[in-house]
Amino acid sequence: MPVLTARQTSTDERIGAGGVITLLIAAALLVLALWSGLLSPPAHVARVSLQNPYDWSASVEARKVGTDDWTPIGTVGPRMTREYTQVLDHGSDWNLRFHIPGGPDVTSAVSRRQLAHDGWTVVVPSSLVSAARAAKVPQSTAEPTSASG
Repeated sequence: MPVLTARQTSTDERIGAGGVITLLIAAALLVLALWSGLLSPPAHVARVSLQNPYDWSASVEARKVGTDDWTPIGTVGPRMTREYTQVLDHGSDWNLRFHIPGGPDVTSAVSRRQLAHDGWTVVVPSSLVSAARAAKVPQSTAEPTSASG
């Protein structure tokens, strides 16, 4: 009858030399990522005000120039200003997209420097209203004159 024997193996023998090297590289990359801030949360702007002097509600989204990922900033009713806090910072150049429900979108580019110069206030452009009128989009119902979000 055969005799079974047990032998204790070390971690190196179970994983193998290549596995140990892979684990060390992965640990080094994790430390490097943590140290360089890759895993830190994205930067935010403390507040952005949306100003709408027109008779249509408008929504505003932003993205970093050269990307496809739009992030909502918020919606502002007719003839009102609304403030939004902790808005994702899109870097040195922002693309803004304005939309009136039922109408076309209007986009514009603005630098972070210009946004800061303007006190982080974004004004709905008149071109959006022109597009809404051309599309015969009815005016929005009135909302309170100011709010914060």
